Amino acid sequence: GAVVGFVAGLKQYMNPPMIGVILGVVIGLTPLANIFYPSAETFAEASVVTKMAVAIPKSAMELVEMMAGSLLAIQTMVLAASLLPTDGPKDKPLNWRELLSPQSKLEVAALLIVLIVRFLVVPFAGLGLVSVFQNLNWLPNDPICYLVVLVQAVMPSAQNIVLLMNLQSSTRPLAPTMARILLQLYLLSVVPLALWMGALLPMIGLGGA
Repeated sequence: GAVVGFVAGLKQYMNPPMIGVILGVVIGLTPLANIFYPSAETFAEASVVTKMAVAIPKSAMELVEMMAGSLLAIQTMVLAASLLPTDGPKDKPLNWRELLSPQSKLEVAALLIVLIVRFLVVPFAGLGLVSVFQNLNWLPNDPICYLVVLVQAVMPSAQNIVLLMNLQSSTRPLAPTMARILLQLYLLSVVPLALWMGALLPMIGLGGA
């Protein structure tokens, strides 16, 4: 019925990064945080039995954090591997002109849309949200906090989309195209990032004398 259809549709969005985000939110917003991240005072005052019981989830979380530290390197390797040709002779040298320029009008349109959204729409939306949160006192009066939030709004897209495309056979053929668009986006993002940082720093009081 409808429940089965909903569960089947939900499974399509359940990938390892999404599961990790959900688990992180559940642990961080519930008392489970005291088990996986016990404070030094609580751990020092606990009995030996309690320390042994808490040490297991604490050690497991430290192991997960160690594995998560390699995520960026793995994502970069996946992005680079997705740029390599999957057909033809393996010893054929890479054509950097093909990698650094769109290969069709559709790719040109996709790249332009991404550039407009990432470096115009999202930054202005981020500025508006920060202004609203300031008026509602939902953000601390800290320029560094504002800088972190606004920098996230002006950054180019992450590499997760290429990783997710490689997880499913139906979207794997699209991974090279997306990897190529991301590579072009990273190269083109240098100028708008410099402009936005030059505008944001004085705006939040970090522009210097």
